[in-house]
Amino acid sequence: MQNQFYLQLENHFRGSEQQITERLQQYVPLLEELEKNPNRAAIDIGCGRGEWLGLLGKRQWQAVGIDLNAAMVESCQKQGLKAQEQDALSYLASLPDQSQSLITGFHIAEHIPFDSLLEIIQQAYRVLLPQGVLVLETPNPENLQVGAHTFYMDPSHRHPLPPQLLQFSAQEHGFLQADIRRLNGANRPANKMAFGDHLQWFLEANLDYALVAQKKSGVIAIAQLEKIGESESHYPEFFELARGYVEETHQRMEQSAQKQAGINEHQQQQMEHQQQQMEHQQQQMEHQQQQMEHQQQQMEHQQQQMEHQQQKMLTIQQNQTELDAMKNSRSWRITKPLRQLNLVLRYYKQFGLKNTITHSYSRLLNKLGARILMNPKYTQRALKILKYTPRLNAYLRNRFPAAKRKQVDQQALTPDLPIVIASPRALKIWQDLVKDTA
Repeated sequence: MQNQFYLQLENHFRGSEQQITERLQQYVPLLEELEKNPNRAAIDIGCGRGEWLGLLGKRQWQAVGIDLNAAMVESCQKQGLKAQEQDALSYLASLPDQSQSLITGFHIAEHIPFDSLLEIIQQAYRVLLPQGVLVLETPNPENLQVGAHTFYMDPSHRHPLPPQLLQFSAQEHGFLQADIRRLNGANRPANKMAFGDHLQWFLEANLDYALVAQKKSGVIAIAQLEKIGESESHYPEFFELARGYVEETHQRMEQSAQKQAGINEHQQQQMEHQQQQMEHQQQQMEHQQQQMEHQQQQMEHQQQQMEHQQQKMLTIQQNQTELDAMKNSRSWRITKPLRQLNLVLRYYKQFGLKNTITHSYSRLLNKLGARILMNPKYTQRALKILKYTPRLNAYLRNRFPAAKRKQVDQQALTPDLPIVIASPRALKIWQDLVKDTA
């Protein structure tokens, strides 16, 4: 692979020098612990563009960078950094035992054949001081995106290295303490229920990991070591968060379903109540309809009764008209004596001759009195005659007792006239005449 091409590839995909420098600041706690010793000799295997060499130089370390890429070495030398183009294994093999305090390799382990990587770890153990530390940073295949995708953006990568494999390799070559620190990538979301943010964190967190191998245990204080990334994979934490999120979401769904069921039940009750009200109103309307129909029937019955009464009235009027016409006819007047004679004969058959004569005489006198009373002139003459004929007056009084003179005012007649006055008009005239003669 062309050296210049790889330099441009690093610049494009790994990040700018400033970004890498800022990312390397997380190793400062480790440097602070190692700086307690006077020996500050360091070797950076695969120094690349020199970001780590620059950080060590600012902290007064005597650091040497080793790289096979001539363009990278030239870039470091132009910055005033000490770098040389050489194979890492041969360079380590040339160093004396226990001469270095720190050996680092940032993203070089994945470029080296595994057997060569084991030899580098073995040589690093030999070269380091008893208080020395080996740091190897490499892409973290625990991250799904790294293991399945971004790892292969660098064509010089051989294969991903699981953290446990690299840790085991260091321990097998004599390092008493080998810690895995997972680092770089997205930060953990603060809101536990922001599942989308946690999913993004799951895919983008812990893109790399670093093997921090101490030749002797306890060289780096635990508190300082904890400042470098995280010791555990973020997967269990994410799965626990996801499980909690699912359970809480399920609870919320159940609560929402219960709440919705309560709302639906309340709405159902309201609908049933409204249905009952509508049925009650329907019954009332039907009852009112029945009442209206009954009233209509009553009105029709009354209408029929009125029509029947009207028909009867018309019939009576017709009969009365016919009767009046018959009474006013000549034949009726001609047959009047015969009718009267028929009445007398019927009375005679029932009551005898004497009673018939008495009855006929009474009727004759009544009619005569009525005719006299209907004529004021005759009435006045009759009253004068009664004054001069006491015997006739007494006879009339005896013949017609006061109980039978229904329409004659007893106080108005002087003397009491035993005449039945059938006409109201005649009675009024009779009373006026009595007053005039009193």
